[in-house]
Order: sequence, then structure tokens, then C-alpha cells
Amino acid sequence: MGRRKHRSKGSNLPSKTTKCNLACEKPTICDEAKVKDVRERRATREKTITDDTCYKKERPDDFHETNNPIGVRSRLTYPLVQPSLFVDSSILLNEDENEDEECIELSVKPRFVFVSSLCIVCLQKSTLFCERCRMVSYCSTTHRTQGLSQHRELCEALTEIHSSIVSALSNELQLDAEQYRIYRLELLAILECEIKRSLDLWEKEIILYPRVCRVCRRFSEKLVCCTQCGINLDVWEKLFLHFLPKLKRLHIILIGPELRLPGGVPLKFLSTVKICNKCKSAGRAVIVSFKPEKLYHDLVRDASENLAAPDLICLYNPGLYRKTGFGGKDTWFETIREFSKTLVPTIITSYTKEEILWEINRVNSVSNVEVLLSPCKNPFASVKPDRNFVSDNINPLIYKNHYIAIVKGKSILL
Repeated sequence: MGRRKHRSKGSNLPSKTTKCNLACEKPTICDEAKVKDVRERRATREKTITDDTCYKKERPDDFHETNNPIGVRSRLTYPLVQPSLFVDSSILLNEDENEDEECIELSVKPRFVFVSSLCIVCLQKSTLFCERCRMVSYCSTTHRTQGLSQHRELCEALTEIHSSIVSALSNELQLDAEQYRIYRLELLAILECEIKRSLDLWEKEIILYPRVCRVCRRFSEKLVCCTQCGINLDVWEKLFLHFLPKLKRLHIILIGPELRLPGGVPLKFLSTVKICNKCKSAGRAVIVSFKPEKLYHDLVRDASENLAAPDLICLYNPGLYRKTGFGGKDTWFETIREFSKTLVPTIITSYTKEEILWEINRVNSVSNVEVLLSPCKNPFASVKPDRNFVSDNINPLIYKNHYIAIVKGKSILL
């Protein structure tokens, strides 16, 4: 990689001979051996010259050349991480310091999202339902047959759930917003119990977002527009290194009980963050560490972890106000106590304006904090909309980290 190509300008044939000599001399066994040796050496040189070309042709088709930096949080969702067999030629010409660096190629596939009105095979407008469960739909009989293998496991359990939804969400019986949320969570628990495994995200969405009017919560297979209501159904470097020119080293520690690292991927690939040449020349660096499947307060209380005191704590869309934080337990109470003890700024984000107020109220109920930044819209929020389960009667679409507040602990309430 990056080596220079050397072409031979001369020849290894014997010295010049006259035409007469060439015509009169008969080839001997020794001469034939020399000619064979010359041909072998020439073939070796030609192989060396074309080595780079062959190497490039043999790389897999799904590799793609790129020198764009990769976001840290995005790395955790990539299904495939491979060390690259090549680098872009512009890097070799312009960045000599990159010769010893490993290049990473990532093949990215966004997760499948279930939409009740779209075919679960091609995500085009659907016209046909599963003949048994009536909970998933397809654009054609061909796709209904094609999707049966993936859907078969859920189909029987969903058939029973469909009957429950039809009776519970009838015109006569109307659930309020909170009752409807609890009802769907109960259905999820029933479904997981029936199939004896955890549901994938898209499978949960079949139950969380069926063809139900968000106002009157009336269920109908043919519902497109409710006749009653008329309602239709790489960042770290920029944020810190470039905004804080005096910062030399940024160490990010990602912690969470639901944090999962992809199997079979060397940790150094996930921990490496590519930075620009200007930051490199200034001796700056971004280091990422992972503490998967652990609660924050358990981690900081474990002396064997030997964690350094943080300068900043970030809680992204945490849901502190929920008292069934993880595993059905109120795990946030102890976490709030611990991050308040650090007496450092703590960033809290939320999906909605209502949630950020609930988050601050929950923190105030556990600790005495100073509000450094009052709740407001976050200028760095996601621009990708998501469907809302918590308060879909008010905000059917939400954005990650849409609202932000910054607090700093002063004391712990007894």
C-alpha cells in the first residue's frame, strides 16, 4: 500500500551480437537455460508492476472508498466492520502521515421500520392483509407469499391479539391516552410470552402503531383517514475539538445497561475516531471507551473501575421521570444522586418540551441542583422524525434530543 512502482528500463539479455552471429550460431542447452531464466525474471518484474492493479480488482464489490469521518454513536449500529485492503489515492498523495493507519470500511444498513399502511417487504403502499392475523399488509400476493417465512412465527400470536384489539378499540369503548399506552404495553408482554423471545424493534411497532386513529383511538383495517375525526395516520470532533480550540484530548465514555457492542468486531475499530489534519498536527485526539450493560451508579461505585472524575456528563433522552427505568425498577434515583455528587455540568435532553420539564422536576426531587441552562430547543437536535409512543396524543412525531437543559449538582436531598 503506497509503495512506489519500479519499471525496468533495460533488459537482462546477453550483450549485442551481430546479425551474422545470430544467424550462424545454433542454440545450445546452456543458451536455452539462459533464455528461460530471462523470461522468468521478466515475468516476475511484470507481476510486481501490476501487483497494485490486481490487488484492487480482487477486493470485494461491497467495499467502497471513502475518507469521510464516521460518527461515534453510529458505529454501534453498523452490522459489518472490516479493515480496508486499500486507501484512496488522494490520501497517499496528500497525507503521508496516514501510511501507517488502518482504514475502516463500514457497510451500513438502516433498520427496518414497520408502517401499518405499507408493504412489509418493499415498503410500498399496501392493498392486501395477512389472511390470518390481519395485522401486517402487503402490496401484492407475490410479496405476501414472499414475506410469509419471516412473518410465520408471529402470525399465530398476532391473530389472537388482533381479536383483542378489535374488541377493545371499538366505537362503544374508548380508551384515554394513558389507558391506550398501557394497553399496548400489555399486548407486547403477551406477544413476547407467546413466542418465548424478545421482539425486534419493527415487531414491536406492529403493536405500538396499528391502524388506529390517534384522536378517537378507533381501530379499522381500512383506516386511512378517520371518518369521525378527519385525522390522517462523527459529531464529537466538531462539537468539542473545533469549538474548544484549547482542548487537546477528549475522552468519551459511553455507559448504559442497554448498550450493546457488535460481536466479532475489534474494539479498536469502534474506539478510533478519525480527526482532521489540523487537529492531528496540533496533537489533539478523541478516545472512546465503552462500558456496556452497566448502570452509571454501579460503575462509579466500583473501585476496580478506577474511573477518572468527569468534566461533563451527558444524558441523552434518558426518561428520568419514569420510575420503571430499567428492568421494571427505578434505577434513575441512584443515578441522579451519583451524577449530582460530581458537581459538574450535566446535560439532559428530551424528545418533547413536556418531557424536559418532567426531567428537571425529577432531578429536583432527588438533588439540589443549579440550572445552568433553562429548558430550550436544542440547536444540535436530530432532524430525523420518529414516531412517538409516550405522548402520541399530543406529539405524534418527535425528534431525538429536541430539547436541552444543563444542571449542576449542589447537594443531595436526604
